[in-house]
Amino acid sequence: MGNFNNIFVPKAPLATSSYHHSMIGSSQRYSNDPSELHRPWHEFMNDEQLKEKVEKDIIALREFGKPQTERGQHFYLVLRDQYIFPDLHYLVAIGRLPAGIDVSALETEFAIT
Repeated sequence: MGNFNNIFVPKAPLATSSYHHSMIGSSQRYSNDPSELHRPWHEFMNDEQLKEKVEKDIIALREFGKPQTERGQHFYLVLRDQYIFPDLHYLVAIGRLPAGIDVSALETEFAIT
């Protein structure tokens, strides 16, 4: 995401914390415990929950399908490039990519040609 009022917000939604959400005016909270304010979202999920979330995201993008209009392409790119793939690359970087998820194959599948 970048900077918002001098607050760095991670690009990957799974890397954001309740603190990030409060700084951008969102009421989304992962925990009401003040000591967990800075814990990223992925830390509140076990491996099974994380895999389920990733699989649901992939299914959503598949169901949306390749865009047929300019407006559809914009929405598709936002979903792909600002939510799903930043999360996948983040999970690779921290070693929590669920088994059976092939990021390279998904990049090929969801490429716009």
